[in-house]
Amino acid sequence: MSEERDWAREILRSCLLSGYYTREEIIEIIADEVFEGDEGEEQWLRRIVRREWQRKRAEESTWPATTDCDRLDALFLALETDRILTRHRCGLTIQDGRDVIESLREERGGENSGLRGYCFYHLQDMEGCFDGGSLFLAFGGFPPTAKQCL
Repeated sequence: MSEERDWAREILRSCLLSGYYTREEIIEIIADEVFEGDEGEEQWLRRIVRREWQRKRAEESTWPATTDCDRLDALFLALETDRILTRHRCGLTIQDGRDVIESLREERGGENSGLRGYCFYHLQDMEGCFDGGSLFLAFGGFPPTAKQCL
C-alpha cells in the first residue's frame, strides 16, 4: 500500500499547487485514481489532505500582495482586450491546447470572430513550474481574414 500512498501524495501535491480544486475534489480525484474506491484508505486520505491543505493555506498568508498568478491573469486580460484568445490550463499537452483553442475560436465565430491570435499554457507546462521551473506559453496568430487585410 506504500506505493499507492506515495502516488496519492504526488497527486495531492499537484492538485494543491495548481489551486484549481477544493479539498473534497482532491479527495475524490485521489480516491478514484489511486484507491479505486477502497474505503479503507479514505480516513488516511482525508487526514493527509486536511493537513496539507492547512499547511498550504498557512504558506499563502506569507505570499506577496501580487503573485505571479495575478500578473499572469493581468497579462491574459490585456491580451484578450487586444483580440488574443487566452486560456489557463488549456488541455494536458500542447496538442490538446491547440484543439481547445480552435474549438473556442469556432464558438466565437471562427474566421469572423475578429480574433488575431492565441496564448495559453497546458497542464504539463503548469506542473513544470511546481519545482521552480519556467512557465512555457504557447502562442501564435490566426490567419487574417480578407476583411482584416483591407
